[in-house]
Amino acid sequence: MATVLTGCQCKAPTNHQVFSNKTNGTITLTAPAGTDSGQYAKYIDKITEALNGTIGHDEPSYLPFRRAPTDVDVIIHRVSLTAIPNNDKDLEEEVKKAFNVTHKFEIAGAKFLKPKEQDRRDKKATSIIMRVPEAEVDNVTPSVLFMGKYKTSAVMWQASATTQCHKCWKFGNPIAGCKAQGEICPICSKAHTQREHKCH
Repeated sequence: MATVLTGCQCKAPTNHQVFSNKTNGTITLTAPAGTDSGQYAKYIDKITEALNGTIGHDEPSYLPFRRAPTDVDVIIHRVSLTAIPNNDKDLEEEVKKAFNVTHKFEIAGAKFLKPKEQDRRDKKATSIIMRVPEAEVDNVTPSVLFMGKYKTSAVMWQASATTQCHKCWKFGNPIAGCKAQGEICPICSKAHTQREHKCH
């Protein structure tokens, strides 16, 4: 699978976890942590074709891979603390209700960016994180109607301190959320790809 992705000049990481279910014959690929699985969507047919090339002619072919539906964390900035409850449980109920009315879809959950109440005590506004269906992300970013006002919002990509972006090569920065204008060479840090690097 990694060979196929490399051959297609896939820019996203190619080190997927592969699980084979011998009971029902399915194969599951899991993208590396912090990587948006949507980056692999255009390679699904090639991966399926390569997989089918490894089985005998008497065996049934695999159907094309399908992306599993996932929820995405979206952060909403500068939400007035007077407009929302100040605890996670009531906040989640209020946000779910608001989005059902204004946007006509269910969110999976909502919480404060800063979970400790004392961190919000002297503030007028805060940021909240909500889990929305992947299909709705474009409808709620880069701004969203929330509690009667438009607020700035963005996808909150998960990353650890050791996650390295394969576009700008910084740590703690997943490639899916990278804001670099173009690719950076990991060898010389100039504005070109590693393939285009020439050693002087």
